[in-house]
Amino acid sequence: MARGLDTATPCSQATIDAVIREGYTFIVRYYCTGNLSKKLRLDEARRLSDSGLWVVAVFQDYNNAVHRFSSSLGAANAKAAYEYAGGAIGQPSETPIYFAVDFDATHAQAEGPIRDYFVAVNDVFAAAGGKYKVGVYGSGAVCRYIKDDCKLADYSWLSMS
Repeated sequence: MARGLDTATPCSQATIDAVIREGYTFIVRYYCTGNLSKKLRLDEARRLSDSGLWVVAVFQDYNNAVHRFSSSLGAANAKAAYEYAGGAIGQPSETPIYFAVDFDATHAQAEGPIRDYFVAVNDVFAAAGGKYKVGVYGSGAVCRYIKDDCKLADYSWLSMS
């Protein structure tokens, strides 16, 4: 089984070397709007890839409360993620961009604004040509509902919450 590390901190070459020595094969890094310190940059993505690590991308723009989810926010976040992946980073085709649901959402919240958010993400990705896959990051209940029940994500990543 692949072993990975999730970090919101940019990885220096020394960190990358240590991660590889520990047997990790992938690093989870972040896309977001704005110039936040957690944002994956091209030079870091190249260092990670050149060192033999897979890079897993998750878009997270304060997705930690229900008011951060709606059709309009899903569309805006999907557009930002898609453009950043294809333009600034050069993320390979057919790879996923995960979208975070980083709070303990109720089923009603998943059926309402969170579902609406992921419908919009899928619509934007499809309209842009479908180069990237959609992933969901969240609780087991949210991942199961969005990926398995609604078929709005190709991949799921279970949070520790």
